[in-house]
Amino acid sequence: IALSLLLGSDYYPGVHGLGPESACQIVKSIGDKFVLKKFAYEGLGWLKKRKGAENNIGRDDTIVEVINAYLKPKCHSADSDVVLR
Repeated sequence: IALSLLLGSDYYPGVHGLGPESACQIVKSIGDKFVLKKFAYEGLGWLKKRKGAENNIGRDDTIVEVINAYLKPKCHSADSDVVLR
């Protein structure tokens, strides 16, 4: 989810000028959960602005719902009895 926010997907434009290698380095260095939390509270404006374009991607409540579903899942743990059944 963090990489799709940074790189873009069918549903989100991503960060202008950020390639796969840079996005992977960001996620590896600070962690996917940190990227998701920052995005949920601030949008992608916290990322360094690239020359010739701005990252005016603000907070989006639809994406925040997806992030919250990932960070705080409302399901059974993988080793629970319900899943084992």
